[in-house]
Amino acid sequence: MSADGSLAASPFSKSAQEEQGLTEIFVEGFRLRARIGVNASEQERSQALLIDFSLKARLASPVQHLSDTLCYERLTQAIEAEVMARHHPLLERLAEQLAELLLKDARVVEVRLRLTKPEALREAQAAGVAVHRRRAALTSPVKNHG
Repeated sequence: MSADGSLAASPFSKSAQEEQGLTEIFVEGFRLRARIGVNASEQERSQALLIDFSLKARLASPVQHLSDTLCYERLTQAIEAEVMARHHPLLERLAEQLAELLLKDARVVEVRLRLTKPEALREAQAAGVAVHRRRAALTSPVKNHG
């Protein structure tokens, strides 16, 4: 019990229980050249795109074989295929598509993804977008009606 008489948070709270048995797999600084953006100059040439992602997954325990886990190479190949398939007008939409792609594996329960365009603004080191998606939260976003 805490000083104010309320119960202290248990280390076995629901969120702690949900985290048990999850493995985090991540890739940082995956660099591609992509055709992305709405400006005319962005549509004419490719530009650098940095991709960082982290997955939380329920894996077989103990992990003894590659098939028991998520292969970094396969994950990055799938991302590269999606990015290189076409021009992407909006970075935000591409982030959503990549999060959906990474959640296709039923073992993945959570995705954190950051897309950075280091050449987007002359006055800044980078610009980008980050998304965080959980399997249960895969519902259509509310549309603006205005």
